[in-house]
Amino acid sequence: MSLKSLKLANFRSYEEVEFEFDPEMTAIVGPNGSGKTNVLEAIYTLSMTKGFRDNPADMVRGDEEWFRIEADVDGDKLAISWKDGAKKITRNDKEMTPHDYLGSFPVVLFEPSSLMMVKGAPALRRQWLDRVLSFSDKKYLVSLLQYRKSLKQRNALLRQPGIRSEEIFAWDMILSEHAEYIAKKRSKTLESMRRNFSKHYKKISGSDENVVIEYTMNIDNDDYRNQLLDKLQTRLERDKRMGGTSVGPHRDDIGLLYNDKPLSQYGSRGENRTAVLALVLCELEYLSKKCKLPPVLLLDDVLSELDESRQKSLISAIKGIQTILTTTEIDTDIGKHKRIDLGGI
Repeated sequence: MSLKSLKLANFRSYEEVEFEFDPEMTAIVGPNGSGKTNVLEAIYTLSMTKGFRDNPADMVRGDEEWFRIEADVDGDKLAISWKDGAKKITRNDKEMTPHDYLGSFPVVLFEPSSLMMVKGAPALRRQWLDRVLSFSDKKYLVSLLQYRKSLKQRNALLRQPGIRSEEIFAWDMILSEHAEYIAKKRSKTLESMRRNFSKHYKKISGSDENVVIEYTMNIDNDDYRNQLLDKLQTRLERDKRMGGTSVGPHRDDIGLLYNDKPLSQYGSRGENRTAVLALVLCELEYLSKKCKLPPVLLLDDVLSELDESRQKSLISAIKGIQTILTTTEIDTDIGKHKRIDLGGI
């Protein structure tokens, strides 16, 4: 998959601009505040139908009331526009729903807040894995959306005084049905990534440290659905007092271990960054296999805290993947590829 060109109108700092990209690597170079990250956010928004920083209203330039993002991806014309609170998504001028559109243009993103994947709340790690699986598995996306809808309804009932258990049980049945597919798919996917995660970490770091990724759930994988139903019933009174559901995939986590200890507690900032980059490379490999074509890799300020050896290891690892990166400076290896200078825009 190759992003050939990108047009922006009233998006962030850009009134009207067009960029063209190299099929291998493009470096967007400029000082802080020059609009480098805005370009990556536009590409990400075109892929995910939402940004990674703000709501659509906050992406509109200045006092304007609309924005438009348009791109040529392997000859397909993809576009997303926003006006008056309404979003419009088209592919070759045919309007599509977010559900049908998602997966048309997969991207993988690393940006500074990605480091919170290690030290942040479990929800951030679940969101990462949910994004990967939603791109590659429509059934997973449907199950995830239905699970979230059912969970919201169950939680609302739990907060109602005098609610009957039978009314909640009906939602327990729906929850457990979708939860089983979500949890088992997550577990299977991370198991398939386990070996590559360790391999990528060692290659980038140049060390032989033992790093492990694993899916930790509060239900045994065997007979998942019935076990979840039992726990939902057992914890019903507790859930009523809490006003929320205490068990299910929304409570699971992705464990990152460093020499058999939690990476979040025992890893340095450099080790945390290397682990997130290893996850990004696992995501690239997984989506390339499942989507048949490799996604576009977006790297925002990824090189600033990597030494020269780790920079070269990373560049070597992403060879053959279309990569668009931002940087304030450019080294010799990256300088061989296409360069977009933003200056003080």
